[in-house]
Amino acid sequence: MIECVAEEDLLIPVAVTDGVFWFVVPRDRLLYSLDVGGYTRAPLPTMGRVFVVPGSACVFQLDHQETSIRVTRRSFHPDAAPQSCRLDSVPAATSHVLRELIPGPATVAAVFDPISGRGPRTVVDLCGGASVCVAADPAYRPHRLLRDGVIAAQSSDGWALVVGDRLYKSGGGRIRGTTETSILVSDRPDLERRWRVIHVDSETTVAVGDATILNAAMAGDDLVCHVVDASGRQAVVRRRHGTWHEVASGGTSVVHDMAGDEPVVRTTGVSLGSRWRCGDSEVAGAASSRPEIEMAVVKVSGLPTVIVRRRQAASRRLVVSLHGGPDSHELDDLRYGGLYRDLADDGADVAVINYPGSADLGVALQRRAWHDRIAVNAAVVSAIGGLMASGRYESVSILGVSFGAWIGLQVADDVGADVVVVASPVLEMGAHIRRHRDEVAFAEWADRRFTSTDLLDGDRDAANCRCAVTAVLPRSDEVVGPSTVAFAHERGWNVVPVDGRHYPTTGTEAIGRWSLLRRALTPPHPGP
Repeated sequence: MIECVAEEDLLIPVAVTDGVFWFVVPRDRLLYSLDVGGYTRAPLPTMGRVFVVPGSACVFQLDHQETSIRVTRRSFHPDAAPQSCRLDSVPAATSHVLRELIPGPATVAAVFDPISGRGPRTVVDLCGGASVCVAADPAYRPHRLLRDGVIAAQSSDGWALVVGDRLYKSGGGRIRGTTETSILVSDRPDLERRWRVIHVDSETTVAVGDATILNAAMAGDDLVCHVVDASGRQAVVRRRHGTWHEVASGGTSVVHDMAGDEPVVRTTGVSLGSRWRCGDSEVAGAASSRPEIEMAVVKVSGLPTVIVRRRQAASRRLVVSLHGGPDSHELDDLRYGGLYRDLADDGADVAVINYPGSADLGVALQRRAWHDRIAVNAAVVSAIGGLMASGRYESVSILGVSFGAWIGLQVADDVGADVVVVASPVLEMGAHIRRHRDEVAFAEWADRRFTSTDLLDGDRDAANCRCAVTAVLPRSDEVVGPSTVAFAHERGWNVVPVDGRHYPTTGTEAIGRWSLLRRALTPPHPGP
């Protein structure tokens, strides 16, 4: 059952019917529904190939035999009778394999790949029976069937509009939304995200004033976007007839595309908990609201900083959190927000500092980190010093996650931290970057971000941290290798192994991880 935010993170929304939200977890072959009574789950059928297509509100079972295919459509509602039909003249089962279903205009289409890897891919409309042979670059996987036989396709490098045997139009970026006649594409260049709506014969750039669009989806001819400005304020906005309107604010939102239908928006926030919305339908998720906890985004020494604390309570202890990335950011969400809520319950205030280099909060903030480790550390020390100078706090602890651990260890002595807790820490940055030099984009980023002196001195300062350090190290971390465990032991740190990968992917892993971090950051209560 879905009982925590980490489990809820895995849900893929596929439909909303009569105020009921429907989700799948593909790896577990489970279908979930959510209404005011909470989550309910049901197993997907096990016979034949089973698919769920966003926006269809149906489970499709396909049985491919010889040159025909039987399609059984089952409504999500258990009392609805299944509907079946048979299509002939589809690619033979001896020569082609059924790979996936994709949405189309009032239909779904099946994608057949040649088993040999040679010859055209075939897309078959399961409602009308029409088929389209796609002989263009096989690196592009069909994503959506548009009108007039045009296929929107995606490769690892970019998108394309495919017409028969040719790439009619293509470019870099990822397809984030579709309608019957267009696709929504996002690029992630070095400094600013770019969003475009692309038609067969035209394209337009999408912008919401000076804000950064973090994610978006199509809603017919409208757009729904989650945006953030340089101050860290987040909102969900909608474009109608060329004008933007704010429809929600607070928390961090993810906008899920429903193949042109009304998108599903999931919002999580430290105080508000988690919620799902689609048009006028809204329902609470796994994390309950906590109105007694206050969340505010403020500028501290010029850095966008999230402050989490209990209302009408005077804490004397400060926990500073430094996010990973490093070209990322952390605002009001529940990725680590559940931990922050626990720390607030334990009597601590939490300050999440978006240090120089953090992305999506303005180009100037991101560029301040380029080839200037000293400026990054000085800005973090200044921000912590500003918080401590208020006289509110008697002690400060630091939580550094992934790359944030590298920064946290470097500044801990300067701010007089009582304890430093590093989670999935990326340390020995020089060696880490050398291991990934074959990844072109990563290498280009590293050259822009660091000098060789930055790396040498940063590694030295992190290793020489004199504070008490606890390292929470996942056993199956795909980013942090065994050398980090040895690094931590050599320095006499308190090493705490934990199940899971770099970031927990199951509810059990998440609960265990946050519990360990909470204990490491909470001093023992004095005895009687």
